Amino acid sequence: MTQPNSGLQRLFSFLNSLLPVLLGIFLLFVIVQLCIDYGILRPAVESAAGTGPTIGADGVFEWDLLQVHDTPFVNGADASIKFVPEPPRAKVGFVQIVRTQDLYKPDRFYYPSDEKRGRSSNGWYVDRWDGALFPIFGMKNDCSEGTNVEIRNIATMIDRPYRPDRAPYLGVRWQAVVVPVPVPLAGQDFKEALKTKLGYYYWNWTVTKNGTLKDVNEGLARETLKDDIKNAFKKWWGTKGEVRCPPIERLTEK
Repeated sequence: MTQPNSGLQRLFSFLNSLLPVLLGIFLLFVIVQLCIDYGILRPAVESAAGTGPTIGADGVFEWDLLQVHDTPFVNGADASIKFVPEPPRAKVGFVQIVRTQDLYKPDRFYYPSDEKRGRSSNGWYVDRWDGALFPIFGMKNDCSEGTNVEIRNIATMIDRPYRPDRAPYLGVRWQAVVVPVPVPLAGQDFKEALKTKLGYYYWNWTVTKNGTLKDVNEGLARETLKDDIKNAFKKWWGTKGEVRCPPIERLTEK
């Protein structure tokens, strides 16, 4: 005769046999999660400078890491970039295109403003403040230089990008492509002049899920990024009319 609790006993015995397996799976999950949090493991997103052959440059880049910011408040890195065109140009400036990509969901991107989101392409957007007339990094709306750039026969810039040390900016990669371009002469349309690109230089830094800054990398950009950069330029010009230097309104006042 079957005992009334024999079915329960078999169930408990079966569950008890599974306990070591379940414990092992749980421990494995914890280990993997810790590795992800501390940057030991992470999903394969775009490598330091993309994939494929590098894009050539009509000149020489010099990139220098100035300072790393890894605090309970912000994460980021300061860098200086210099470009010497070959052959020489009368005036050269930089256009920088950036994006902040989620390491674990590579098709998710984060933006510091809705304006930048609206003119982005695959997460990339021209790195200029809302309301800027010109895409040249550090150029003011009156066509003068900002304090962090030199727009001359040799282009230089200092950038200090950072993101808050809190969600959603944990587990992200900040990326930038710097494009030196010939700056148009007075009265020349920027859109036409900036069709000439003198090179492409890539730099990035990564923030793990626990807020640690890692992997500050740089190098010549890869061919796979070229279409993204082209589309980011298109999105920028899609929000602007014809712009000249000096601005059109200043020309008409004279």
